[in-house]
Amino acid sequence: MPIYKIEGDALQPVAPAKFGAAHDEDRLETILQASGDELGVCFIARQPHTDHGKRPDLIGIAADGAVEVWELKRGRAPRDIVAQALEYAAWAAGLNREALE
Repeated sequence: MPIYKIEGDALQPVAPAKFGAAHDEDRLETILQASGDELGVCFIARQPHTDHGKRPDLIGIAADGAVEVWELKRGRAPRDIVAQALEYAAWAAGLNREALE
């Protein structure tokens, strides 16, 4: 599905960007973190350490107070990535206010 941007009174297609280098993920994290208002989330941590020594990309608080864990991946997600997401969700569900601060 193409993505479009508004230029004047018209929609213009946006060319797909290459993504894959480590600095690209860092750049995307920076862009997402700066766009929290538009995304409806207040990002509070970037690459924090979990109790299991893992590091999700971004942690935020949604407008409804829910904790959100953002893990960026490119391409199709193999089963181990799904397991990683579930591990992060379980970790985030156990965070209390003190841990979030």
